[in-house]
Amino acid sequence: MQSSVGIVGGGPVGMTLALELAQRGVPSVLFEQRRTTAHEPRCTLTNMRSMELFRRLGIADDIRAAGIPADYRQDVVFTTRLVGPEIFRFEYPSLAESARTGRPVAFGHPAGAEPPQRISQIFLEPVLKKAIDAHPLVEVCFGWRVDAIEPGDDHVVVEASGPDGAVRRRRFEWLAGCDGGGSHTRKGLNIGMQGHPAVSSQLGVFFRSKDLRDKCPLGDALFWWILNHEARGVFIALDGRDLYTYHQIVELDFELSHVDPVELVRTAAGADIDVQVEAVNPWQAHNLVAHSYRQGRIFLVGDAAHLNQPTGGFGMNTGIGDACDLGWKLAAVIHGWGGEALLDTYEAERRPIAVRNVAAAGSNAAALRRHVVPPVLEEDSPQGEMIRKMVAMRIEQGNRKEFESVGVQLGYRYDDSRLIVPDGTPTPSDDEQIYEPDARPGSRAPHVNLGDGPIFDRFGAGFTLVRLGPGDPAPIVAAAEQRGVPLEVLDLRDHPKAANVRVLYRSGLVLVRPDQHVAWRGEAAPDDPLGLIDTARGA
Repeated sequence: MQSSVGIVGGGPVGMTLALELAQRGVPSVLFEQRRTTAHEPRCTLTNMRSMELFRRLGIADDIRAAGIPADYRQDVVFTTRLVGPEIFRFEYPSLAESARTGRPVAFGHPAGAEPPQRISQIFLEPVLKKAIDAHPLVEVCFGWRVDAIEPGDDHVVVEASGPDGAVRRRRFEWLAGCDGGGSHTRKGLNIGMQGHPAVSSQLGVFFRSKDLRDKCPLGDALFWWILNHEARGVFIALDGRDLYTYHQIVELDFELSHVDPVELVRTAAGADIDVQVEAVNPWQAHNLVAHSYRQGRIFLVGDAAHLNQPTGGFGMNTGIGDACDLGWKLAAVIHGWGGEALLDTYEAERRPIAVRNVAAAGSNAAALRRHVVPPVLEEDSPQGEMIRKMVAMRIEQGNRKEFESVGVQLGYRYDDSRLIVPDGTPTPSDDEQIYEPDARPGSRAPHVNLGDGPIFDRFGAGFTLVRLGPGDPAPIVAAAEQRGVPLEVLDLRDHPKAANVRVLYRSGLVLVRPDQHVAWRGEAAPDDPLGLIDTARGA
């Protein structure tokens, strides 16, 4: 029996792809060699764009309930140790305070339909797992290891072994490799990666502490960056209560056997805090992008296709964008309305975004490396105070972009995609910290609050034609119907917020894709509406 899509890897990206396909009526089989969801934290940020996409999938509220509490402050602190002296602080409110005041949280911006959510992978994965377990179109195979992948002209065969030793062979129309940075799918296809491997080496200590919050006079924060002559690293709050990780920069030839993790944490903290070690992991960061995202009927998604330093939180979130882009395109082809060229645009659209985001993460990491940390930095002396002020100035000037990356999160565009009809308007800024809301073709449709929720909530599952002016949508609707393309008209001409939408969308008719990116806009239907629909569906 041949199923529609096989997914190798059941991390956040693989489970998101399974849910995206299921929401579009496409069955999938997801293989994950772990028997359970993650026990050790990796990614800790679900950014604005990912939360928008998760809202569309119906799980944003569940993610918030599982993440850091809404009343937890989101400051980012640079300090010599947890007990100080403090060097500099980026002040950000809690989610609850942000909702009251409108002041954005860390990594947030008013242009997002959803604020970001701090949530460790150990808490995010169970939310996603519950969602796919509940969906009848997802066959969840946790505890199954994929041993072999055999591509064919019109299919892909997967051989997998289960927890009881049983071996099964499954035949799929399409296969997605979501199996992480060490992807066996990518290696089996002999797809190389370009960029900079092993750019840093760190030791991660995952621990509980009953008294860290009591003994840390710097107050609650998301991050406490530690800068002293003994240690350079970062403490990360995972649950806003007693769960943390500490990552210390080490040499590439670092020997784990030479380190006491409890002493490492206490030295960085500068206090004899309670430390209950859950796990210790040395790891290396890479800035790499796969040469190709597709080979025949097999696609690379998420970390299998790109790896970056964690500075900025771009890794998993870029992968969530990959999954949602590939998901609607696979569904379109499987349902018969997607054109022959549609799946080629997955790499054409998503690979440049990965290149951009990997570069941004590398730039953020470079800004951290520039800080000088002589022993005098910790001294309670005029010289120590002077050095700390100098470092603080550099932090304020060079590190803010990591925590205010709205341009990276919301400003990515598919300008050169063959699915987009350009309108000749000027190219917006591509700055990491700048986002210019505009429904320019290729861009994410701007968020507008319609009073009862974001405009995104009114978009259909397929294409949406937003009507804001007198232009007749009928020719485009008829063309979509002729091609079998799902399309809904969202008529906002008489809506109380119509003027607000028009300011940002700048046209009477705006065609929005299933992934909330704009395919075309104009004041009236084009002379060749069939041509427009064929372009948008990849014919």
